Amino acid sequence: GAYDKYKDYADIVDFTQESNGIKITIKEAIFNGRTLTYTYEIKSHKDLGENPLFNMHGPRLTINDYNGSTGGNSGVKKIDENTYVGRENITIDEERKAISFELNFADIGDMSSESSKEIKGNWNFKINLKALDNVKQSVNKETEKNGVKLNIK
Repeated sequence: GAYDKYKDYADIVDFTQESNGIKITIKEAIFNGRTLTYTYEIKSHKDLGENPLFNMHGPRLTINDYNGSTGGNSGVKKIDENTYVGRENITIDEERKAISFELNFADIGDMSSESSKEIKGNWNFKINLKALDNVKQSVNKETEKNGVKLNIK
């Protein structure tokens, strides 16, 4: 599937930071010129629940020399005792040949009980990636159904 292709082209980053007994490792990252995807692993000295949370906005991402908007999605899940994996996709609104960014994980929400609590920490990463070589292909197809016209260039 798509994850297999991701693994074929992703750069192995393998940077680890430890704070307050929790290790976060950025495992892999890939950038296609507009979308950045990275995976990470969390190893904790204690159970954080099935789906631990980061602060309200997730890890803080700062892209060097970029002031445009971003959109994306993310997820984190438990894979073993006190071990979690996560993935985040971020799309920017301009095409680039490379991306330099900083990630800052400032806290993790311990969701192991009904009274969730934050574990503060300082997990910072600086990463530089080159964009994949993309091939753009023109399709130039048009279709119409029920009065709605779709034109794919």
